[in-house]
Order: sequence, then structure tokens, then C-alpha cells
Amino acid sequence: MARTDAPLAGSGPTLLAELEATRAKITAVNEELHTVARRPVTVDEAIARAHSRVDAPARDWQPRLSRFFLPVAAGGREPGQELVVIPDAAADDGVSRAEFAGFIAKMFGPRLKEVFSAEITARAPKDAMTSAARDRRVKELQRSVLDLEVLEEQQVLRLKRAGHRVERRPDVENLGEVIFTVLEDAAAA
Repeated sequence: MARTDAPLAGSGPTLLAELEATRAKITAVNEELHTVARRPVTVDEAIARAHSRVDAPARDWQPRLSRFFLPVAAGGREPGQELVVIPDAAADDGVSRAEFAGFIAKMFGPRLKEVFSAEITARAPKDAMTSAARDRRVKELQRSVLDLEVLEEQQVLRLKRAGHRVERRPDVENLGEVIFTVLEDAAAA
């Protein structure tokens, strides 16, 4: 919404009604902003995230091949046994959860990706939005809120000059920027 320095038409009650209408618009735009910011990503983005979660540990996993060359392993186990052992939090088996995840991802990555892709596709939300589209819309809505808050501040100042007792909203997000913009606009006029 474009800022305006044009005088508000009408009497005090009309000015008050316009202020309330502006505040209602601010509330509506903030609600949309809240909704847009929390919309889920598209199936393609969700699948890419899932694949990345499989690829990273698979890429980082390194088998402990040097242990196969040991004559005897610690604890009486066969050398190299910890290569495939499932980590046990209660035992000091020398295998971290990250190592085990890397092993599973390396050995079964393509199948994990197939399963994740199918499950994500089956649960695809209808209100999904690409991250790029969300970012653009969030910026547009933030700008709209700022423009409306500048208009609101102009209306508040006009009402105060007309002798009305008007309170500013305590939740003005960008009050400093709003006031600066109003002063800047007034100086330019």
C-alpha cells in the first residue's frame, strides 16, 4: 500500500473510522503474514531435504577398515566386528549413532530415498509453497505492514492535532522506522 500525505477527509468521527479501518487492515495483513510464514514447503523441497539427510551421513561415513588388520580386538570380539554393530547406549561398543547412521545411509541410501519420497508425496499438504515464493510474499507483506503503520501514524498525528485523544498501538513492530518515515515525509512536503 502506498503512503500518502494527503489530508484525511472528513470530521473527527470520519478520521477515527479511517484509523480503525487502517488498524483492521494491519491486523489482517499480520495474520496473513503469520499464515504465509508457516506454510509448508512443496513436495519437491521436502524430498530434497530428506535426500540431503540421507546423503550427508552417507558421504561422511568411513568404514573402520584398519581394524580388520588387528590381530585381536578389544573385549574378545573379532577384529572389525564394530564395523556393523548397532550402537548400544548401555555399552561402550565404540560405535557412535552418527557412525551407524552413516553406515545405514551408505548401505541403504537409495532405498531410504525411495521410501522417504513415497511417504512425503503421499502426505503432501495442499497449501504448500516454495521457499522462494514464501520469502517474496513475506517481504511484500512486511512492506505492506510498514506502509499501513506509517499511514496509521499519520492518522494518529492528525487526530491528535485535531484535539482527539488517540493511543498508539503497543504492538507497532517498526515504530522507530514508522516515525522516521513520517518525519522524513513531513520534511519533504
